[in-house]
Amino acid sequence: KRQGDEEIKQTVVMLSKGALSGNKPNYLKNPAPVYPQIAKTNGWEGLVILRVRVEKDGRPTQVILEKSSSYKILDQSALKTVQKWQFQPARVGNMPISSWIRIPVRFVLSEEEK
Repeated sequence: KRQGDEEIKQTVVMLSKGALSGNKPNYLKNPAPVYPQIAKTNGWEGLVILRVRVEKDGRPTQVILEKSSSYKILDQSALKTVQKWQFQPARVGNMPISSWIRIPVRFVLSEEEK
């Protein structure tokens, strides 16, 4: 048994009991993705869902397209932007932990832009 295995097991047990409730990574203070002009011109809208691995220091180390908007240009804008975001990591008590989160990015035109 390696040192640290016990810590990992304890973390998993705590997570399964809901220890992260209210302590998920915070990402709401980052800039929104750019709405590409060609997408606006063509009236393209959509929802992109990304899976993001947030490390203990708040850096996103993996950003994966989980659900496409059906428009590659919107997907790429969301991916490119979220890769640069800074997060507040999830915590168990006061200890920051790495975690996966899902981030929805919705591209919607305003009435004036339609």
